[in-house]
Amino acid sequence: MELGLSRISAAALQAQFPDTNLNVENARKWLAAAPLEQFNLNPIILDEVKRLGLTAAA
Repeated sequence: MELGLSRISAAALQAQFPDTNLNVENARKWLAAAPLEQFNLNPIILDEVKRLGLTAAA
């Protein structure tokens, strides 16, 4: 949630993170490189991540 994500989005993404103890900087790096479309996330969550500029494709 420190990244600006809603609780719902943070919870949905938590299952995908390779390390649950990432700091904010490393979480941003992981999100920028992660293949989010392959995680079967709700499109609203994908839009939120992109809107916040947390992906390389934003």
